[in-house]
Amino acid sequence: GSTPLLLMATTRPELLARRPSVAAPGSGWSRISLRPLAAADIERLVATSQRGQSHKRAAAIAELSGGNPLFAETYAGLLADGAGGATRCRSPT
Repeated sequence: GSTPLLLMATTRPELLARRPSVAAPGSGWSRISLRPLAAADIERLVATSQRGQSHKRAAAIAELSGGNPLFAETYAGLLADGAGGATRCRSPT
């Protein structure tokens, strides 16, 4: 018999702009778009994952990350490790 299979993939919106057929109706694919997290959510994420970060630093990380939780955790980790230059970095988004 056949076994159902769930396959998940991520992509940036640019791929869908170049290849709209990827998520076209009837293509067999479902699309879920994720929005950036709100600054307050990023601040909570930083506070939870990096205990000891000040509110001011968490707010700076929230702004720098552009709502991307991966960037927020990365920046918070860099700062926790003493990479103070991370506050001068720009978000790649």
